Amino acid sequence: MTMLAPVLAALVIDGFRNNLDNSSIPTEALMQTGLKEIDGFIVPINSVSDAKAFYELSIKTGKPIYGWRIIPQKDKDPRVSIQQAIGFLKAKEMLTKNQTVFIDARKMFFGDDCTKNNRFVVEMYDELQMHLGGPQRIGVMTKKALWTEQMCNMKWDHIKLWYVNHNKKPTFGDYTMFGGWKTPFVKQFDQVKVKTEEVDYTYNVNFM
Repeated sequence: MTMLAPVLAALVIDGFRNNLDNSSIPTEALMQTGLKEIDGFIVPINSVSDAKAFYELSIKTGKPIYGWRIIPQKDKDPRVSIQQAIGFLKAKEMLTKNQTVFIDARKMFFGDDCTKNNRFVVEMYDELQMHLGGPQRIGVMTKKALWTEQMCNMKWDHIKLWYVNHNKKPTFGDYTMFGGWKTPFVKQFDQVKVKTEEVDYTYNVNFM
């Protein structure tokens, strides 16, 4: 019998704060979406409230945070961004040994210089290795088109791949290899609106 991989719904974007009036989205509204685990989302580091919001939501709902995503900031030293983000998570005891930290490389701000873009994310990766003790807990979140164009399809298959394709299909059947990754780790296959926030639906055979 084939075991079906779980479909996870992860709250993302700007914490679970309402963007309009800074109030919290009711837990009941979130649970109606089928939220099972929480993907922490931290922008190094404009505000610690977002990271705290994920942590508080995890405690309230009894759902674990299975990983953290860090968005690069082009106007900030990549190593400093990592130092601040990881330093905060460790200081608040929000980073556990079973969590993966993903570099969110989906954004379009990198520009057309592949050499510069590659160096930027590699510096983030190198700094993460120093804090996490190796590549086993490091991943990258991206889209095939963006990685191919902005990173010139840099080979990075030694870390985990979280790819995005909103085709509403919780399967890896659509995956075509890029960046050297033969097998993805996670797929974001859909996104829905809850109040003023968005919930990403994620497929992963590794979360059992």
